[in-house]
Amino acid sequence: MRLFAGAPLLLVTNSLAIHGHGTLTWAAPATWEHTPPPSAASSDAPVTSRWRAPGNHPTVLVSIAWDGIAGNPGKPDGPILAVLVKAFAEKRYAAGSVEKTAKVETVTNGTTIISYASFTDPQFVAKDPPPEETRHMTVGMFRSGPLWGNFTLMTNDKDGDEFREAMALVKSFRGAAPAK
Repeated sequence: MRLFAGAPLLLVTNSLAIHGHGTLTWAAPATWEHTPPPSAASSDAPVTSRWRAPGNHPTVLVSIAWDGIAGNPGKPDGPILAVLVKAFAEKRYAAGSVEKTAKVETVTNGTTIISYASFTDPQFVAKDPPPEETRHMTVGMFRSGPLWGNFTLMTNDKDGDEFREAMALVKSFRGAAPAK
């Protein structure tokens, strides 16, 4: 949450090496807490990370994979990401949401492609959610360089500061191949 509405955020750039398959770099607000994956994480499993703003809203959860993970030859690209997001979102969230259907949006920011769908929890339309819950959830996938994965944004607005700040973090993802 911003101290003063409209005030620019101080961003800090960080990176995370993904088991020798590449490096993910991002820019997050300096006040946000980043929980990196455990150092003992399996080198054959996706890497998970969490970013959280003060007060826990917004929160961004990410699972990061790479081309060839677990011997899978798939390299999901933009059109495939949108299909996967639509299928997952329709099956998991659409029926129980205010929206009742998954409207998938795709954006490109430099070398990063992002597809996502947002949902509103019907129990919090007319009232505020408790502190540990949020009114809106956005689920999606991204691809940048050799890295790709899925993400969940938890916010109390669907297109306000919380959503824009959380999505800006995902849009800032830059995947780079491992150094040779």
